[in-house]
Parts: sequence; structure tokens; C-alpha cells
Amino acid sequence: MVPCMSSRVATGRKMGYAFDITGTQGALRFDAEDQNALWFYDARLRRGRQGFTKILTAPEHPDFGAFCEGAGHGTGYAAQIIIEARDFLSAIDSGKSMFPTFEDGLQVSRVIAAAFRSQQLGGWVRMAEL
Repeated sequence: MVPCMSSRVATGRKMGYAFDITGTQGALRFDAEDQNALWFYDARLRRGRQGFTKILTAPEHPDFGAFCEGAGHGTGYAAQIIIEARDFLSAIDSGKSMFPTFEDGLQVSRVIAAAFRSQQLGGWVRMAEL
């Protein structure tokens, strides 16, 4: 496992907030420096055809069409903050939860805790143990 590090003063990347989700049949990667793309890897493809595919946001994706009418024309940080504010205010107005909820945040925290525990123990851990 790669150690988790954070710095507000390190040189290099400007917005290097990224995450990778890997599984037995593929992987996803998101990087905030390329926030209008999701990288998808399908491990089920035959050898020689495997590799990450860049999926660009497009009007078919939720919230995108309000800001850009064509695929590949990215939204910016400000547009994403506007979308978050709209969802937050809609939740207050309707009294209904929006995604993500505090429960979703708790589950993410449990997964992160499990990853750190797994690294400490050098093996698998059960989520129920946390």
C-alpha cells in the first residue's frame, strides 16, 4: 500500500487530488487536475486490448448540460461549486437528503480506516470489525 501524504506547500502538482478504485475486473481513476474525465480500465478485455480509456463528460452526464453543450468542453471548479450549492439548497428546501449523505461519508471513513488497519496488520480486515 502506498502511504497517504498531504502537503499544502509541496511543489509540483497544482491540484493533485486523485483516487484510484481497483477491482478484479477493472479499475477507475479520477484526477482533479483533469476533472472532466474518468479513466476506465476493463481487465476482461483480451491481452493487447487492455489499457485505460478516457471518458469525457458530456451533456448526457448529470449537471453537465447546464454549463457546457458539447462533450470535451470541461466544466470548471466554480461550476462544480455551483452544482454543490444548488444540491445543498434543494435539500434544505425539499427536506430530502441529497447524495452524498452523512451516512455515505461515514462509510467512506470506514473504508479508509480499514485500509490503514490492513496496512498495519499486513493482511485483510473485515469491515464488520471496525
